[in-house]
Amino acid sequence: FYLVDRWGGVAGLIVFKALAVAALAWLMWRSAVTATGRTSPWPFWACTAGLVAARLRFFERPLIFSALLLAVLYLLSQRYRGRRAWDFVGLPLLMAVWSNVHLGVVYGFVLLAAFTAADWAERWKPGGPSADEAGHLTIWQGPASAAVAGLVSAAAVWWINPHGIR
Repeated sequence: FYLVDRWGGVAGLIVFKALAVAALAWLMWRSAVTATGRTSPWPFWACTAGLVAARLRFFERPLIFSALLLAVLYLLSQRYRGRRAWDFVGLPLLMAVWSNVHLGVVYGFVLLAAFTAADWAERWKPGGPSADEAGHLTIWQGPASAAVAGLVSAAAVWWINPHGIR
């Protein structure tokens, strides 16, 4: 925000914030369309209601980047979950960059914990995947794999952030 303010002043900040919010809205809409399908009207209404409710929180503060990065994390995790390149390279890098932008990186770890819990519940529910389907399970469904991926993400946050893990 400092650089945008120096280069564009107040008008530049307003335009930059508007672009960030527009990107957030597009990511939310894209995720909703992926979940419900192109013909459903619910993505429009859900995104509209969400933006109306959140409009009071859109300030020129780093929190706006946490919202944007949470939407990016959600969309990319839904699209690439279970691919080792995402789980061990893309995800830790995204979390490391996010940790240097805002403390809201914690929201990302909470979202990943929710994905892991959902995957575990799906795997271990009665009538869950059979042995021949086990090869198609995501990395988060194995406790050891989830722990390793979480540690890699936490290590990336610690290594890149100048303040460390705290």
